[in-house]
Amino acid sequence: MNADGPVLVAIMGPTGSGKSALAEALAERLDAQLVNADAFQVYIGLDIGTNKPQIRGDYRLLDLKAADQSYGVGEYVLDVAAVLAEKFAAGRSVVVVGGTGLYIRALFEEYTDLLGSPDQGLRDELSSLSLPEMLERLDAIASTHDLDRSNRRRVQRALERALQPTVPISFSIPGFRKAKFGIHTPVETLDVQLAIRTERLLRSGWIEEVEGLLKAGLSPQFASFKAIGYAEISRFLDGAFSFEELLDQVQLQTRQYAKRQRAWMRSEPNLIPLHRDSPTPPTVSEIESMLQQIGR
Repeated sequence: MNADGPVLVAIMGPTGSGKSALAEALAERLDAQLVNADAFQVYIGLDIGTNKPQIRGDYRLLDLKAADQSYGVGEYVLDVAAVLAEKFAAGRSVVVVGGTGLYIRALFEEYTDLLGSPDQGLRDELSSLSLPEMLERLDAIASTHDLDRSNRRRVQRALERALQPTVPISFSIPGFRKAKFGIHTPVETLDVQLAIRTERLLRSGWIEEVEGLLKAGLSPQFASFKAIGYAEISRFLDGAFSFEELLDQVQLQTRQYAKRQRAWMRSEPNLIPLHRDSPTPPTVSEIESMLQQIGR
């Protein structure tokens, strides 16, 4: 398979569609390095709710950040570019897998308009301010006519950029042969599987995981708590609603997220569709078919 050089493969698909199992089987067949492309699996301590791989040592770019820190696409492409340079020099293929479509697209299409992250100290300082305080500082130094002034996260990002402008990120991908695969599973089938998985996660430690994060001093205002379910579980722990209401909310959010991921894939350039009846473990014939398409 590597006779013509190493390959860089991406596995995309809606949450719960079996991306990880497929990527792991393909990586084993290629003797490839697995690389995470999930925006929330980079956070230490967000394990159950983000459905982190069981064998984390097989992956790169997991558990990179404390849950009170920020991480974005600019930082991601620089981190993954370093891994790609290392593996290409060793003649080894790479399989990138995750549900954050922007991360994969920015990497494969080599986006040139990404900005670097501001200093973490500045982010920590601004995170301690109230929304009105941030708006007051922002209005003194920049125009905000196109800004959603009720969105704390966007206001903070605008203030970060105004206080500490960053230069565009520059990165490049080594000479891998590239292929992107997108999993397509019947919506009704996937919705049933997602409902089952969400209840299983909530009953098997996810609530306790969030409780531990909150006791460690984390807040739902942190970027890591934008992951599905984390803010809702924190409200449940405050007594805002019952377990059944929590389950309904998280199941709905999960279905909506899968819908957004399917919409994203419809506009993904050069995506090879993989039609699967259910998110079951991949068969040998499926992997062989993928290898043939990579070879072409």
